Amino acid sequence: MSQKWINRELAGIIPLDALGNGKRTLLKGWIKTWPDGSKCLDVMKYVEMEDGKQSLFQPIQHIQIPIEIADSFIDMFKEATA
Repeated sequence: MSQKWINRELAGIIPLDALGNGKRTLLKGWIKTWPDGSKCLDVMKYVEMEDGKQSLFQPIQHIQIPIEIADSFIDMFKEATA
């Protein structure tokens, strides 16, 4: 049985590319906390529609990076969002 994270905080958003028809892809970085207290950076790909609504890119694309080695990746998300 997989664990469910207990908290998640948005680290930032990196715009990627336009898909046409007003759609674009984004990477969202989430800092997730697990029940045992460990944390990771979860990077997920999203599609943003012309009206601004967002949904997960299909098929789902994401990677989890242990927080101990995620500092430079978190910095990229913060810089892109600033």
